Amino acid sequence: VFVLALAFTPASLAAALMATIVVANAALSRCVLHEELRRCDYHGGALILGGIAVTGWYAPAEVVSYDAPALARLLSPTSNPFGFGYLLVLVLSVTALAVLVVRHEAAHRADIQPLRAATP
Repeated sequence: VFVLALAFTPASLAAALMATIVVANAALSRCVLHEELRRCDYHGGALILGGIAVTGWYAPAEVVSYDAPALARLLSPTSNPFGFGYLLVLVLSVTALAVLVVRHEAAHRADIQPLRAATP
């Protein structure tokens, strides 16, 4: 559905619409599985739907597409240093988060192993 939505709407609007999955899952769990929802669940759903409405209202009306040479110009350190800086910060952030996850899992491996063994 998301890929199909990208063909007709801007990515900012399609990404916001994907957030409705959380609200739909909560509604289905209430109706089908008869789960109890707390007040914070309703407030969270209202905030998500409000954020989607604001994003939809201010989303760009035109769809901008880039080809490979245009992306190369956008991310080139000589023609666009800010685009290259953004790419560099993005790669460094993802790398740092991956290292933190691996270190956290290694530090807490003893806590995780008994839980996996108890699961059938």
